[in-house]
Amino acid sequence: MFSWVAVGAISAFVFSRNHWSNYLPLNIGIWQFACKAHIDEKRIFSRFGFMVHDTTVRECLNDLSKSSLESLQTSIADGLKTEGIVTWKYVLDNVQRYDVQRKHRIGRQLTMKVGTTATAIKLDDYAPNAFDLEDHLQCVMKMERQEVTTATLYESIDWAHLTEIQALHCVRILAGYIEELAGLQKDILDLFRGDGIAKHRMREGQKMVVQPLGTNTEKEVETQGMLHAMLDFEKQMGLDERNLEGKMIMPSGDGASFAAILWLKKYLAQHPDDYKSCRNWVSLPELWHTKATNLNSIVENHYGPIASPDPSSLSKSATTANTKRPTNLKKCDFYPTARSVVLFFEAWVLDCWRIYYGIDDLTSHFKKLKAEDKLPTLEELHQVGRILVKRYAMQEAYEQALSLKESETATSTMKVPQGTPRTKSKTQLDTKEAQASKGKKSAQSKKADNAQGERGKENEEGKQKAHIEKKGFDGDHVLANAILFQQDAGWWVSKLAKAHAHKNHTYHAKIWMFSFTGTNNHNYSNWLLELFCLFKYEALKDMENGLLNNWLVNITGELGKWMEADLMQEHYNGWLEEMAEMMVGDFDDKFYQQMLSPNVQHFLRIKEELESAFGLEARSKAHGSAHLCDEFQSLLRMHKEDQLHLFPAGCSIRHAAVNTFGQGYARLEEGWLDSFLKQSLVFPQIMKNVKSRIEAWTDNDEGGVSQVQGEEVEGDGINESDDESNEDEDNSFTWPPRPCSGESMFVEVGSGELIMGMGDQSGSESSSEEGDGEQDKESDNGSIGSQ
Repeated sequence: MFSWVAVGAISAFVFSRNHWSNYLPLNIGIWQFACKAHIDEKRIFSRFGFMVHDTTVRECLNDLSKSSLESLQTSIADGLKTEGIVTWKYVLDNVQRYDVQRKHRIGRQLTMKVGTTATAIKLDDYAPNAFDLEDHLQCVMKMERQEVTTATLYESIDWAHLTEIQALHCVRILAGYIEELAGLQKDILDLFRGDGIAKHRMREGQKMVVQPLGTNTEKEVETQGMLHAMLDFEKQMGLDERNLEGKMIMPSGDGASFAAILWLKKYLAQHPDDYKSCRNWVSLPELWHTKATNLNSIVENHYGPIASPDPSSLSKSATTANTKRPTNLKKCDFYPTARSVVLFFEAWVLDCWRIYYGIDDLTSHFKKLKAEDKLPTLEELHQVGRILVKRYAMQEAYEQALSLKESETATSTMKVPQGTPRTKSKTQLDTKEAQASKGKKSAQSKKADNAQGERGKENEEGKQKAHIEKKGFDGDHVLANAILFQQDAGWWVSKLAKAHAHKNHTYHAKIWMFSFTGTNNHNYSNWLLELFCLFKYEALKDMENGLLNNWLVNITGELGKWMEADLMQEHYNGWLEEMAEMMVGDFDDKFYQQMLSPNVQHFLRIKEELESAFGLEARSKAHGSAHLCDEFQSLLRMHKEDQLHLFPAGCSIRHAAVNTFGQGYARLEEGWLDSFLKQSLVFPQIMKNVKSRIEAWTDNDEGGVSQVQGEEVEGDGINESDDESNEDEDNSFTWPPRPCSGESMFVEVGSGELIMGMGDQSGSESSSEEGDGEQDKESDNGSIGSQ
């Protein structure tokens, strides 16, 4: 303790005599800036010599931004020189703040300031020539994606591997709840990291190098705004047309960003230049926003009516556990909702363990086993976990729960124990009421819902109508709902093992292709289909592995600290937006673009660095033991009383969740996949035609005559029918393209030939439909499959 006091006193004495001796005061000043300390506090501390003045801090931050971006540009230049590729990618997202006017005057009003920010990420762990642009374009022009079928998509999912992951999660939940099994948790974690579960692990100790870029005022959800934002970021990285020609670059972002990039590539597809046509952009939809949108779908499907008596509805679990029901089920606050869903899921899994062992209380049962020295081994628990997954979290189990005959004839592995009949008044409505409540349904929806009757839609007041079973129903819809939730939530929770099983992300993306198609989030269905086609048909193995190895980021190098790139960007955005509340101006002002944004990573890390430097340990944020949690006890007691995971025949309590996976499969079969392929094949076909034209010009350039699209062209192979256009030939294509009227934009190539027209797309890009509050701003009109 005395040593730190002495260091502070000596530093203050030295700094008072020589203002250049400011190593510690400068760091303390940056730390105070990062902590958003009040200006009065900074002024007083600078008088005592504890820190430099705030003006000095700002000058230092400007210099730090300049040197950081220069280092980034040098690294990129070295990569281009030595490896011939762009060795950095970048992730972008929108940033916004509400500009509050404290004094209202003429011309001053409340406005929403918007902009775009990005972070460059250095690529690592890839094979030589993995990101060769020409190899990728050749794969695209083969148009092999037209071979994909619904059966191809389904068979690409490794169901056995997925079952292993879910079973291990069941064991993890039990070991986290039972004190006597706590010693197994390390072994369970090792299994998650092992070759059997983690098919494509990240390299141990891998630490990613990132560099935030300066913000701008472009609207990335608009096509033109996205183009100019990306050109600005590439300029900050030292990239331009000269060094990007023939080179692949990988921008990425949330769903809206990914959609805007697809739009740009479609609009500019006919340009012969790979750079100006954006063909050298290879983008992936980032993972966190995809996961968050899937969470919204789960919540919307499984919460049910607010006062639902159905134990399989999350509304009843939320009431029992006293957790907040999301105000808007289509767009939930991510973290509170995620905590609730994980709580409900783990309580349901524990109830399944209780039923399997045929006991009343798990805690007392395992205490007894430990006293008798009969605790099960990890492998024995894992085997039971496989049974629980097959019995309570698979499509076959869902279909079995809807039929008395299938339930009675099920195998011992799949058979669910019988329960006593629930109150009939809660389970059945007469046939007349059922007929009266039926609405008009499309043939497609009827086919997808033929096993589950009518699911009530929300009426004008936002309340859900009661679900009405078909006459003669002899299954258990409460159990069926529970199975669907454990299936959907199990897939979602398995996605959280990103730190140990990276390639498992591709399996979840394949599953969610079906799930999103079965919901109203049709945009993500198309984007995940694009992702599947990229990995399956348009990327060589080295490129696929390179993309997977750099899909997540780890800025600490510590084991288990991997996160999604768009989540990292959201963390940076949160700090920027919080700082922006204290300032005015646009996001392209020097304060945001040069001082704040490029240094945001340093601001977030300096607190931890200073704590470590002064011998302070990070405060623990761990929760207490699970079995002491009142919410768990209340949920387990309710599930036991309601027989949630037993099978009483003929039970339905007016709530029926949609089998989104099955419905998605049906929709893909009935035309959704064909529509997607019809639209998505336009781009490779245009690119193929453009490449053919370029080859024709090149082959006939020396001969002076070429035959292009049925027209004889003399001279150098370019149409010279119009002398005036030939004079301005070099300036016919303006880059970046900007519309003159704000409603249309046309690109000319060669001698004035119109090859593309862009209308105003604001109607298809401005609406929001992703579902996590900060997530994508897309609408169904912006999706590929609905064009």
